Amino acid sequence: LQIFRSIPQGQGEPNTITFNATISACEKAGNWQNASHFFSATTLSSIELDTISFNSVISASVKGGRWKRALQNITNISKCMLESNTISFNAVISACSASNTWTEAWHMLRVMEQIKVSQNTNTFSAAISGCETRHDWEKALHLLCRMFQEEVETDTITFNATINSCAKGGEWEIALQLLFDAMSLAKVQSDTRSFNAALSASTKSSNWEKALCLVGSMAHGKVELNTTAFNTTISACEKAGAWVHCLRLWSVMARSKLESDTVTYGAVISSCETVSYWENAIVLLGFMSHRSIEFGTTACNAAISACGKAGKWNQVVEIIQMMEKRKVESSTITLNAAISACHKTDEWARALWLFDEMMSDKVEANSITFCATISACERGSAWQDALRLVSGMVQSMVELSTLALNTATSLCERAGKWEEALQLFREMTFSEVQSDTSSYRAVLSALGKGSHPGKALKLCMVCAQSLIELDTVTFTSAMSTCMDKQWEIALQFWR
Repeated sequence: LQIFRSIPQGQGEPNTITFNATISACEKAGNWQNASHFFSATTLSSIELDTISFNSVISASVKGGRWKRALQNITNISKCMLESNTISFNAVISACSASNTWTEAWHMLRVMEQIKVSQNTNTFSAAISGCETRHDWEKALHLLCRMFQEEVETDTITFNATINSCAKGGEWEIALQLLFDAMSLAKVQSDTRSFNAALSASTKSSNWEKALCLVGSMAHGKVELNTTAFNTTISACEKAGAWVHCLRLWSVMARSKLESDTVTYGAVISSCETVSYWENAIVLLGFMSHRSIEFGTTACNAAISACGKAGKWNQVVEIIQMMEKRKVESSTITLNAAISACHKTDEWARALWLFDEMMSDKVEANSITFCATISACERGSAWQDALRLVSGMVQSMVELSTLALNTATSLCERAGKWEEALQLFREMTFSEVQSDTSSYRAVLSALGKGSHPGKALKLCMVCAQSLIELDTVTFTSAMSTCMDKQWEIALQFWR
């Protein structure tokens, strides 16, 4: 650009060739601002612009992500009485596809057809890539078929983009047909990206067996296997509960000297969690630590769940402390799994401590979190904490559940707190939470301990109106309450 500006006047005027070279230099350097500014300034000069001039500034705009500017320049080509060529349109279609402005890209394709500009492999590849971004597998297939019909050469990039479109659209069968049949027919060599796209399609359809076959085909066909291929397949096996295959694939990765990453370990540890192999989960976390692999929330959550299912709350606490040390973000799943582990081992005080600690760390609690913590309170007869947690659900606008309120009501009943039990029952009605036999049993028992036959009778009438059938134990308890104080009310019960 400096050389162009330094040309002395009268010693060689700048011309189209020098201008194009300057714009091309800006384009290759990724400096679209200078290219655009220089182009605009030159349009006011006596330099005659040609198609190459426009193509260069269009390419610069595309590299700068300025698809609107690229569209404007391709429109200006015709205004200057110049002929647009394939390069011009390919650049604009590529920009529109990358910017997810598929309508403009599709319009450019139609314009090319109308003014009879030749469409080549790059044209279709750019358009199909736009389909991939939009998950529009039908248009991608349509464009690929047109390539065959118009005898435009297909390549690996074209097929990969089409297979990816089918994968994102959930069309795994079509993706596999493209990989094994169409590519072979077109004599196009598949590569790692081709198989990874097909693997993605298979796993999205929960077809983990097909994913295993694809990995086998890659190995047999001497297609390079990478971490992405293994991660996709391991994740598919984990979701299907095929934990044996997860461990085998991880072992193959190690033998192939492929580096396992956070995603790999997260999936393998999750497979161990499925079958409560907490020892394996702990060992795998150790591998991650030893190899300085970043700890992910998914891997830690899976390990906590595995330990929780086995009732190993000490290990759960150790993992949580390790997460804090490594600054791994805790999630609702982390909290739920940890509290569940403490609940199973009667460590109700530890469950409350974990709940309060994670609430102070701004970890979001959901209905499962509160229910698990309230259930833990039941083990320790901690009715006051249960009431605090129910209040927390209301304040946090977490949906109240029948289980949470029934458990809290039962705790109040055991502690002889009939007023609190009755208030919880009223909260169920106010919050439109479905009450059941257990709800009535707990509050009627509490009223019995508090010697309130009148309230017990009213509650039984509400129960009858709700068409909820009281069991023998609950009915007998209500009868006993009334017989001690008011036999007339007991008679009404009997009737």
